[in-house]
Amino acid sequence: MKISFPKQEPKKIVSSIKKAMGDRALSEMVEFTIDKAQMVITISKLGTSTLTFEKEVDGDRVFFTMVEEKIAFTHRVFKGEVTDALIKIVKKAGGTVEEA
Repeated sequence: MKISFPKQEPKKIVSSIKKAMGDRALSEMVEFTIDKAQMVITISKLGTSTLTFEKEVDGDRVFFTMVEEKIAFTHRVFKGEVTDALIKIVKKAGGTVEEA
């Protein structure tokens, strides 16, 4: 999976994503950590899953390409649903999502 946003400060990207999540139940389970090189999405409820993305800036876009996913056993059944929800949230926050 590859996510991209218009070039901006990483904190602003995370803020946009959190705002797009609103009051969804998913917002209480998901945490975003971002630094100069990576973005990590951590999902915590009855186990912990992490999605790690490498950050790359190209022109006027910031790209995050998934390089690792660790899915908790209890989350595997819901992986498709959670992935679809995250894609919708990223798009609502102004990003784009494509298969890597």
